[in-house]
Amino acid sequence: MEKNVWYVTGASRGIGLSLVKRLIQKGYYVGATTRNIDRLIENLGSLYNPDQVLPLCVDLKCEKSVIQSILQTIQKFDKIDVVVNNSGFGSHGTVECLSDEEARSQFDINFFGTLNVIRNVLPFLRTNTSSMYGPRIINISSICGFYGGFSAAGLYSSTKFAIDGLTQSLANEVRPLGIFATCVLPGVFRSPFLDDSTFLVSKKTIPEYEYVNNTLSSLKSTHNNQQGDPEKLVDILLLVSKDKNPPVTLPIGPDSYELIEKRINEIKGDIEKYKDLATSTNFSFEA
Repeated sequence: MEKNVWYVTGASRGIGLSLVKRLIQKGYYVGATTRNIDRLIENLGSLYNPDQVLPLCVDLKCEKSVIQSILQTIQKFDKIDVVVNNSGFGSHGTVECLSDEEARSQFDINFFGTLNVIRNVLPFLRTNTSSMYGPRIINISSICGFYGGFSAAGLYSSTKFAIDGLTQSLANEVRPLGIFATCVLPGVFRSPFLDDSTFLVSKKTIPEYEYVNNTLSSLKSTHNNQQGDPEKLVDILLLVSKDKNPPVTLPIGPDSYELIEKRINEIKGDIEKYKDLATSTNFSFEA
């Protein structure tokens, strides 16, 4: 079997952990990043095999930390075939309530952490000529990266929209080099996403937004009761890793498809309403 090497961020819990477990079971090799190596090893349990898994304590906000982890993965496994940028966290807060610090902290992880990985792993993907299916980058975004109509999710959505836009441009840049890039937009899947330790709630509240603030308790009530099965999502990621012509945009989950179709129809309605006026903006040249 071909030596298949993955580099996965956010590997100690949720979708990242499910993915690493499946990769181990498949006999693949993984550079697995986390903020807590002990927790990663504990959560892997009997599946942990130091010959297959390289636990990496990485601060995604720090470029030096990211570079070191990539170099360590290359040193141990000789190459990287598939990169999965999975690390990130959610948030709840109206736009007016968000502080500059809260906004920047979420972008630092959700977007700039992903960007740090991509920029520094690409030199190794460009020189990887032994990957059977072609080296690739899979960025885990969210349905919130296409459909932004959730109150109090503006900050989280904006980080995921940014990842989607980055991936679309990246895919065009690297495809001629034999590298593929895919942006995954999952719907709601069962994971620790809503844990208090990883879910940011804006410190400031404004009484006039009470109708929005009240949505937090409803959101929290779905914790560990989401309909999406992360194991099925992981199965799809493995299929995408072998697709000779993988999609640039990949929604996963029936709710994701439903909301994408809803947003597309909204966009169609908006652009048709102003089409004649909005397309009459070029300079007029008279004969």
